[in-house]
Amino acid sequence: MKIPIIFIDIETTGLDPDYHEIIEIACIRIDNIGQETVYHTKVQPLNIETANPKALEINGYRSKDWRGAPAPAEVAAKLESFLEGCLLVGHNIKFDVAFIYELLNRHAKLIRYDRRLIDTIVLAHEHLSFCGLESLSMDSIRTFMHWSKADSHTALKDCRDVQRLFYRLSRATSLDRAYWTYRHRFYRWIGCRG
Repeated sequence: MKIPIIFIDIETTGLDPDYHEIIEIACIRIDNIGQETVYHTKVQPLNIETANPKALEINGYRSKDWRGAPAPAEVAAKLESFLEGCLLVGHNIKFDVAFIYELLNRHAKLIRYDRRLIDTIVLAHEHLSFCGLESLSMDSIRTFMHWSKADSHTALKDCRDVQRLFYRLSRATSLDRAYWTYRHRFYRWIGCRG
């Protein structure tokens, strides 16, 4: 039986899950018959004073936009049932999972999902690393693929792009890789001549 897949992205107040918090989360669940369910919410930070100012700037945090956001305990309860039995897919997925573990652990929730994880960075490395990208960040990939960067670093936009990248790269052929390589070389060539 095919297990459900969840594409996931979080925005946080910093890089350390022991010290910082999730402030936004988006999950797109594809069940075993292909039906999509979306869970997206801002999360009320409990310790905003410990936030890294750069992280808040990148994520566009403004306290007024988080008024009325659910508390972490409420989000943890929702995630516990939403993630159950699923395979998680994300861009640098171990980062997201570390924060989710911490959120669930702080609020005494158990998490049961398939322990296998799919990291779209690995797929990008396999298919795009030879194309001359400076990094395999989502922003670099968006630039390379000519995808919009509007609303990037918001959980739902990033989650949708993770989903898009997963399907694009998991179905890529050697012809796709050849096209991406030659397209990159062509753009570099005309850039050098202009």
